[in-house]
Amino acid sequence: MTLMVKLFLAAVLCCLSPTSFGGQAKIKIVVFDAELVDTSVEGEILGSNPDDRARLARISDQLRKGLHSSGAYEVLDTASKGRPLKQLRESVQYLHECNDCELDIAKALGAQQSVVVWVQKVSNLILNLNVVIKEVDTGKVVRTAFVDIRGNTDRSWQRGTRYMLKHRILADAEAAD
Repeated sequence: MTLMVKLFLAAVLCCLSPTSFGGQAKIKIVVFDAELVDTSVEGEILGSNPDDRARLARISDQLRKGLHSSGAYEVLDTASKGRPLKQLRESVQYLHECNDCELDIAKALGAQQSVVVWVQKVSNLILNLNVVIKEVDTGKVVRTAFVDIRGNTDRSWQRGTRYMLKHRILADAEAAD
């Protein structure tokens, strides 16, 4: 291949970006593991419930998969920041109350946005699923979403998360574009 051909191909490849042909670059986003704020009498008496911890893990994964499959987001893995994230979790009770402390880890991961998720368990009948999405560089809140869940079951948590993704997070993101 001649030098001229190589330069031409390099120029063409430089021009092809994720936004070529009408597409948009995916937003790099990190979804932190969901937290439980258990203000129920059951939680006060019995402590942490293993079923609730398993549900938290499932809805965290469900949010990650939903954001990824939308095509608008590149969901980043938090595993590479395991130690700093563990230290952060030990130093603060809840990420949603830590005055943007999660943004340093999100920035270290190369994220443009961060997602903090928590479920407030009022009782086994009333739960609230909450999501806050922020710009990593500024700390500005991009989107908030919440849904009320009735019934403390796997199905109700999954349905609440699916509804939030479809009608609160992704619908709002499309409307903002």
